[in-house]
Formats: sequence, C-alpha cells, structure tokens
Amino acid sequence: MTKPKVLITGASGLIGRLTIAGLSDKYESSALNRRPVAGIPCLQADISDAEAIKPAFQGMDMVLHLAAYTADVHDWAGTMAVTVNGTLNVFQAAQEAGVKRVVFMSSGSTMC
Repeated sequence: MTKPKVLITGASGLIGRLTIAGLSDKYESSALNRRPVAGIPCLQADISDAEAIKPAFQGMDMVLHLAAYTADVHDWAGTMAVTVNGTLNVFQAAQEAGVKRVVFMSSGSTMC
C-alpha cells in the first residue's frame, strides 16, 4: 500500500523534526525549507518567494504548514514576509497544485 505524500514546511525546526519522526510510519514526507533536511526530499526555498516554492507542492496529498518567522519578535517586516505573506503563498501554491488538504499549525512565537 502506498503511503500518502505529505509536504512539511519548516521541517528543520523542532516541531517539524518531531512531526517527521512521528508520522514516518504512515506518510511519505517531503520538506519545503530554507535549510536542507536530512533523510527526506527537500526543496530549499523561502516561502516568501511564491514562484520558488511551487515545485514542492506537485504530487502532494497534503501539506503541514509549520514555517514561520521566529528570528526577532520585534521585526514586523520579517514576520509579514514569512509568517503572513509566506502562509498565503503556501495556500495558493497548494491550491494551484490540486492539494486537497493544508493543515496550518500555529507558530511558537508572539509579536511584542
């Protein structure tokens, strides 16, 4: 039986790594990440670049969206580019690729 294909954004983070480990027996994982992710296919791109991320969504059954800007809680420009506009890019790329399910998972940061 073929495992469903899941794309995980932000896969190199703590929650991303735990998600990959916890779901590896049920899903075939791929990553969309700025850094390489060991052990699974990974497209290295920034989610704020709408065109660069599109190939990662091809052939996916679902997306687990974990990527967020966490470098500086006072940097509104970084938060808008990655967490806000990047999330919009993820949903649009998924829709264009025919992905039926996107699970948006909240980030671990709060703006001050």
